[in-house]
Amino acid sequence: SLTEFVLKEKTEEAKRLLSQAENDAFAPLKRKLNATVKKIGMERGYAFVLNTDGDACPYVDSTKGDDISVIIADALK
Repeated sequence: SLTEFVLKEKTEEAKRLLSQAENDAFAPLKRKLNATVKKIGMERGYAFVLNTDGDACPYVDSTKGDDISVIIADALK
């Protein structure tokens, strides 16, 4: 029905607007975090820094790298 169609359209628009608001709200934090990770990576001579959130990297041999999570957290304080 027309009512269901309008409701669905409004719901989708609300979800899109909420997603955009979340992205906008987190953008300054993401920029600061990325700049901090880059600075620490350069200072420590790393070729790259892996983000292991969300199972992006299911296995990491911790003897072959450094966990710099605490260093980054301290730098962001």
